[in-house]
Amino acid sequence: MRRLLFVLSAACLLAVPTIAKAKVGVVSFEEVLSKTRQGKKISKNITRYFQRKQASINRKKAALQKAEQNIVKAFKQLEASKTILRGSVYKARKSQLEARYRKLLLRGQRLMQKVSEDNTKLQQKRFKLLQPLRQIFLATVKTIAKAKGLTVVIERSAVYYHKEVVDITAAVVSKIDASTK
Repeated sequence: MRRLLFVLSAACLLAVPTIAKAKVGVVSFEEVLSKTRQGKKISKNITRYFQRKQASINRKKAALQKAEQNIVKAFKQLEASKTILRGSVYKARKSQLEARYRKLLLRGQRLMQKVSEDNTKLQQKRFKLLQPLRQIFLATVKTIAKAKGLTVVIERSAVYYHKEVVDITAAVVSKIDASTK
């Protein structure tokens, strides 16, 4: 048992200098996305897709708001004519307006579900469109890291502080742009 502890302690002590000498690099995928030709093209496609979906949702939302205004107006008119209508006629019209309002609420709920589905589709489309760039990105990071002798490369947004860090983002951007002309 003592011998095992001694071996483990020795292994840990030998590993400390290796860890201390690790050369760390950082890279920003978002910057690569925004600065490479391929990334700009992907971002443009994602933006266009989002704008089309958003325009459709805005039209449906405007139609719902207009329908709601019409129902509110009809309720006000019904209330104003309450004194001149027979009780049964008033109740029937009020019941019809309430039914229209419930249908309108259901349309609003369906629109909210559609928005949620569209957001999910947008995320899926974004992931699908970014996949080829991610593969190129990872291969490029690996190549540059090896060339610069880096032990670890971390996403820049995940690093708060490190004394000696090498940012390879610019090199990744230029290499990707050079390879995808």
